Amino acid sequence: MEIDWAELSEQATRALREDRLAEAVALFERIVELVPEAGNNWFNLGYAKRGARDFDGALAAYSKALRVGGLGEPQAAHVNRAIIFKDDLGQNREAERELRKALRIAPNDQHAWFNLGLLYETEGRKEDARAAHQRAVAADPLCAPAHARLGTLEEDPERAVALLVAALRRGVFPGEGASAIEFSLANALDRAGRYDEAFMVVTKANARKAAMRRPQFRYDPAAHAALVDALIAAYPDRPSGRAEHGDLRPIFMCGLFRSGSTLCENRLARHPRIAAGGELDAIPLMVRDELQPYPAAAVQLGTDKRGALREAYLAALDRVDRRAAHVSDKRSDNFLHLGLIKTLFPGAPIVHTARDLLDVAVSTYFLDFAEHFGHTTRLEDIAHYLGQYRRLMDHWAGVFGDDIVTVQYEQMVVDPDAALAPVYSAWGLDAAAGASKRKAAPVRTPSTWAVRGKLHTGSIDRWRNYERHLGPVREALGL
Repeated sequence: MEIDWAELSEQATRALREDRLAEAVALFERIVELVPEAGNNWFNLGYAKRGARDFDGALAAYSKALRVGGLGEPQAAHVNRAIIFKDDLGQNREAERELRKALRIAPNDQHAWFNLGLLYETEGRKEDARAAHQRAVAADPLCAPAHARLGTLEEDPERAVALLVAALRRGVFPGEGASAIEFSLANALDRAGRYDEAFMVVTKANARKAAMRRPQFRYDPAAHAALVDALIAAYPDRPSGRAEHGDLRPIFMCGLFRSGSTLCENRLARHPRIAAGGELDAIPLMVRDELQPYPAAAVQLGTDKRGALREAYLAALDRVDRRAAHVSDKRSDNFLHLGLIKTLFPGAPIVHTARDLLDVAVSTYFLDFAEHFGHTTRLEDIAHYLGQYRRLMDHWAGVFGDDIVTVQYEQMVVDPDAALAPVYSAWGLDAAAGASKRKAAPVRTPSTWAVRGKLHTGSIDRWRNYERHLGPVREALGL
């Protein structure tokens, strides 16, 4: 019976759209077996494998696509390889080489220029980043992400407002383009002290973003509360197990997004024995792929399975920096998985970055999060998520006690050495070495420029500028 590979391709594309990544990979692998001479099939396999977090496999598939040929836009394969090197593997030099290859093929490719700008931003090269984003806009006046980044890079807030308003008047932006510019505009208005205008614009941006979110990524308050209930029930006490060699290699950092984890990691990375791992997805992927139903499967881990998961996580740290004594993992929503983390690493301390919840709510609402952070576009959902976080962290504090080292954002921006002293102590490190002026690591989060500037207290009590809009949040949290 002849197999219709076009039908398989349609099924694979549907699986990708619905976030059924393993199925998408399997279908695309079958397609390249049937039609190996079509470069687009290898390109699609690369895209699916990157979504499934098989980075080596994705890189290989894109390379195969380029060798086979027949791609309508071969530079896109180089751009996608660059994104993997930059965002997933932290290899900026390899990423830049791929982007330069893309630009040799298509000198005006907006995607290559935009990603080159992002790469320069991670390295603190502001003027280079600005120039690259300007080239992206010159190549395509409707390159919304580049407009948004140019607004962020503009130090004069009123000039940023003018640039972004002008950008929005250029025409109809496709997809989420308008919302990207609106988020940037809202933050420029905030910096200019035009708070009511800022709130109006960011509410419009969030509504636009929410309307485009796929059903599987919409926030379900009841389901999230049920998960927290299950976690609390699954781990009433500390998991059994003794501290092992290697428990101190990871520096797990958890808390809420926008609670200062990037600043904390950036300061810790100055210590010669600590490498910054950024937002590693090793634990969430472990939960998704190996431990369903969760958390029941995690509680029932056998010795062999526990050892395999532990070694897999340590291997992920080695990919960041094999030589570093400690590697930080600042995936903030790992606060959901402290029971699992302490099962795999019984002797591991946990860094908990904490911040005033109303400031977190405002900062969350003003940030253009990725689609899968479903709670971020409605104040009511943000408030619910924060309440569940508070409930779960209270439980973990009762279970793990002093193993959780809290770093308060408000103290960190005033006296970072004092705020981080308990962290150095928990890992047996010399705090003085961490106060050195050693070059910090690249920053791959929305806090890129905030953490590179001088520490300041301007973000403390930011919520007061929006107090009259925060009724639902304050009521939900009892604040």
